[in-house]
Amino acid sequence: MDPAHLRYAPDVTTEDEPHEPRDEKALELIAHLAMRLEEHPADELDAAIDDLLSELGPAADADRAYTFQRSADGTTVRNTHEWCAPGVEPQMEKLQAVPIDLIVRWMPAFERGEAVVLPSVAALDPEHHPETPVLEELGVRSLLAVPLRSGGRWTGFVGFVAVRRERDWSPSVRQMLRLTGHLIGIALARSSSERATRQRFDVMLEYASATIVLFDRRRRLVAFNPVAAERSRQNYGVELVIGQRIEAAYFDADLRRALAGEVVRELWGPEHREPTVPDYWVEVTISPVRDDAGDVTGAVYHSVDITEQVRARRSLERGNRLRQGLLALAHAALVHHHDAEPLQQVLEQAVRHVPGAEAGSVLQLDPDGRYRFVAAVGFDLEALGPLRFPTDAISEPAAADVTRLPRLLPHVLDDPAVRRAFEDSGPTDAIAATLSVPVVVEGRTAAYLQLNSFSDAGAFGDDSLEAGRLLGDLIGALVQRLDLERGLLEERAKLAHLAHHDPLTGLPNRVLLADRLDRALMRDARTGHATALMVVDLDGFKSVNDTFGHAAGDELLAALAHRLDDVLRGADTVARLGGDEFAVVAAGLETVGSAANVARKVLSTLHQPIAIAGRDVYVGASIGVSVAPADGTDAGELLANADLAMYRAKRAGRGAVAYFTPDLDARMRERAQLTEDLRSALRDGTGIRVAFQPQVRLDGGGCVGVEALARWNHPTLGAVPPATFVPLAEESGLVQALSDHVFDLACAGFARMRAADMGTSGRLALNVAPQELRAGDLEARLARITGRYGLGPGDLDLEVTESVMAGEHADLLDPLRCLQAAGARVAIDDFGTGYSSLHRLAVLPVDVLKIDRSFVERLGAGRRDAALVDGVLALASGLGLHAIAEGVETEAQRDALIERGCLVAQGYLFGRPMAEADLIHWHAERFAS
Repeated sequence: MDPAHLRYAPDVTTEDEPHEPRDEKALELIAHLAMRLEEHPADELDAAIDDLLSELGPAADADRAYTFQRSADGTTVRNTHEWCAPGVEPQMEKLQAVPIDLIVRWMPAFERGEAVVLPSVAALDPEHHPETPVLEELGVRSLLAVPLRSGGRWTGFVGFVAVRRERDWSPSVRQMLRLTGHLIGIALARSSSERATRQRFDVMLEYASATIVLFDRRRRLVAFNPVAAERSRQNYGVELVIGQRIEAAYFDADLRRALAGEVVRELWGPEHREPTVPDYWVEVTISPVRDDAGDVTGAVYHSVDITEQVRARRSLERGNRLRQGLLALAHAALVHHHDAEPLQQVLEQAVRHVPGAEAGSVLQLDPDGRYRFVAAVGFDLEALGPLRFPTDAISEPAAADVTRLPRLLPHVLDDPAVRRAFEDSGPTDAIAATLSVPVVVEGRTAAYLQLNSFSDAGAFGDDSLEAGRLLGDLIGALVQRLDLERGLLEERAKLAHLAHHDPLTGLPNRVLLADRLDRALMRDARTGHATALMVVDLDGFKSVNDTFGHAAGDELLAALAHRLDDVLRGADTVARLGGDEFAVVAAGLETVGSAANVARKVLSTLHQPIAIAGRDVYVGASIGVSVAPADGTDAGELLANADLAMYRAKRAGRGAVAYFTPDLDARMRERAQLTEDLRSALRDGTGIRVAFQPQVRLDGGGCVGVEALARWNHPTLGAVPPATFVPLAEESGLVQALSDHVFDLACAGFARMRAADMGTSGRLALNVAPQELRAGDLEARLARITGRYGLGPGDLDLEVTESVMAGEHADLLDPLRCLQAAGARVAIDDFGTGYSSLHRLAVLPVDVLKIDRSFVERLGAGRRDAALVDGVLALASGLGLHAIAEGVETEAQRDALIERGCLVAQGYLFGRPMAEADLIHWHAERFAS
């Protein structure tokens, strides 16, 4: 907008135009108009503004005077008031919902409270002034507008329009319009506030749930809400009328007190009603109404109907008295009883106190899902006791609430036996009415309380129903409490059993075993008899689990437990210690040797086949025996010693019985100390080293590999044989730590050997224990260790014992296949010494068979011994496997192997296990050329 044609009040010229009012006259007019606006009430404000514009327009010599109001959402303005000079066409109807975007250039001035002055509409540029076309269409040549403001923002504007000539509105006209805008803004804000207040008051009256009546000083009705009108009609038969004066003796005194300035608060009850009006109670407040000067101009009556609350409170008080008496009775009964007797006592109190009740009974739902009578008053409970009713026989009441019925429940009297029982129980035919109360506990109907009247079909009223509900709640609590107590007793019994018995077999556990063993020891100490404790560990149980699954294993354990329990004497105890381990206490033995007879009986029993999954399964056992008093005098000592003996039996082979001896305990202590020393050596990285034994081609082809062998130099015992410390590591869980240490030393040394030009085609043989294969991370560990030294799985031969060919180690095959797929070769160490299974060898992930030294050392001793080596070599050749002979110590053995086509061997003839440096020196001397 061109600044030359849009100006604001502070920037206008001071030159008056012709016909403009002088300042004194303008101020007089404004004062006159202000008084007129003040005199008009809010609901006549529109007419007052119209009058104001009709006087203001001529005074300003304008063609039109107008007001516009802004919409609530601020998107439009509309023409709300208009005055037009004679001969000027009105435009208000056209100017409704005018988009506010048309006056977007005016809004900054309005926001600042400034006037918008347009001396010449024709001079405006339509491209920058969107209002121009509209103004021209309306015939506007000049325009003056000032904002109407409320609450700090502009809500509309008031202005003048010239249509007959252009004009630059004089300062006095602008000042007059500015003051007019201020007055109209104040009047509109006041009117809006008064309308909002009136609307809120009307809404309050309309929707208030309380009774509200407004009185003037003369006690006449000024206003009231619909609730007041309705309650006046209902409670007093009086129609309320505006201007009416209330004449009521009980009310007039309180109203006078309020009109005197006092706030009256009272509770009105039956004494404030007509005799024909129903009982009611209200809370009443009568407050004075004051004007701005503090003078009382009237009073407001406000009341809330509390009839239902009063009735409920009275009912609750009556119920509480009944409830307190019954709860005291229930508490006393529950303290002393764990059966249905409390229900009988509550029923007796119910018959005594419930209005209309002369007899009654209680039906309770049993765990089997049928109802039975557990309490009766006025009837013979002994006659009713044998009756049982299914839940669908209790057909009434259908709803879970107190119900009045004309006869007795349940409705099963068509059955002659039931009818006869009812007839024998008492005067059931004389029942006139029944109060039936379903007792609901945790969503199910757990019982029915039935109260009977013989004298009156309408004996049970509302008070009876209320008391019935209270009794139903109480009986529900009793039933729930009794059920919980019975359940707790059962759970305690179960927990006590579980605390002392094995859940799978039902046999005593360690806790009960110790108790029974201690008792047996005390009895036998008094009588001079011996007490034997046997620890029984099953042989081959893992293979049953692996072959048939854990469910079959559990079935086997349970069957063997029952078999042991059946074969032993009644005075003996069979217990399960855990896993596949059992214990037997044989008490009252005449001699120590009698324990051997019991052990043989146990072994014989366990060696018998047992049918599992449709197949006969055979398992054996290893038994360790300790006998009191020679091997101990308490349960803990005997169990520890029998356990030691059992491990001796395990090492002796399957199906063995071993007896505790004092030297066994000493050896076990030595093993424990040696295990701790091994743990320290691995933790500190001292004493454990690796020796390498070369593997050579027998045709003179050189060294083709080395086997890494663990060695332990104990600080006080010296060299500890691998046959001693390796089993210790496996039994104590140290095998992985030992292997990681040995693998790291071996790979580091092998890498240095390669760097010393010992050849690049050789392989490093490492011994792997079954526990490492089961751990599941061997492949990752080997990859990490070999990668550290520039090696890979393809450089390794992993030697496992021949036991992996047995069925009980089937879980080792998948890890071996993964290692083989990664590039490692799998070798069977000491092949042919005990577990060979040729049909499994064909499917096992095996690359190398190592012929055991026991076969090699007998070469030349006889044709039969040579045939064993021939058989292994033929088997390896037929299956496409490599063969390596172990333990070659003589040239005759070497020649015999060459003659039979064996190409690779290791043994003292070629080199003992040696340190890395010694092996490098050995290789340099032997294969220097």
